[in-house]
Amino acid sequence: MKKIMTAIVFAAVCLSQQGCYMFVDREGKYYASTKDLWSGGKSFKTAGDAMMLTGAVIPVVGWVTLIPAGAVATLAERCVVAPAFDTVMLPIDFLDNALSQIEEANYQDVRRRLESDLDATLADSEYWESRACDKLYYLNRWLSEKSDLKNLSDKQVSAILSILRSWLKGQSDIDWRTMYQFQGIVGSVYEKSCERESLDMLAKGLVEIKEATKVPMFQVIPHKIEYSISSASEGKDNVKFSDEQLMVLRDADIMRAEIDWLLKMRQEKREKEANGQRD
Repeated sequence: MKKIMTAIVFAAVCLSQQGCYMFVDREGKYYASTKDLWSGGKSFKTAGDAMMLTGAVIPVVGWVTLIPAGAVATLAERCVVAPAFDTVMLPIDFLDNALSQIEEANYQDVRRRLESDLDATLADSEYWESRACDKLYYLNRWLSEKSDLKNLSDKQVSAILSILRSWLKGQSDIDWRTMYQFQGIVGSVYEKSCERESLDMLAKGLVEIKEATKVPMFQVIPHKIEYSISSASEGKDNVKFSDEQLMVLRDADIMRAEIDWLLKMRQEKREKEANGQRD
């Protein structure tokens, strides 16, 4: 009885996984399902795999029936079913490839313009207002990939936040894809702002965005900033903002409770260091 129950459990688990090769992330890749089946990875992906694994837990009968039958079924799925499915999907894969090439060409145009004259490009509001959604994605990608851009100036920070503010003005909500782009851009600006003036402009710009829109600020401020501020209670004060910059955010009701706690922790630390020096 235990062996039968074990076989049933194996069959249920295995069958629940079948056909997963039909739902691989194709991303314009040709014969993606076939490649997925032959690439290894999961121990079972086909109905044949389910039959073999089920047969393996049924002594004798399963070994001489289900395992050989499963091997044949697996071979058929790998060599016939998956390739046939991929063949049907060729037009869609071709279209995905074509769209990807167009998108990459558009990104390269934006990248070249940014790298030829960053200040002028960021300040060109008309340029960013046209096809804003795509260009937000391109700006986010460029900032994240630009490892040699280590320190944005305050003017550059101001221009980037002005782009975001203009796009958000009058909106009350944004979809998750746009939210991802906003958080990515603000996160890159935070990472690449190393001077006091740049961080001043970032704090000021976030306040201006809050005042110009009804979009919740958690959709704009990335997790890396939120977490670094909220985790200060654990003694992990790696926040780049100064006390004054944090107070600008707090007074605009941005993360008020978390910032109050961080400022309190900083003050206590300074007092403890001062007492230690006097002792």
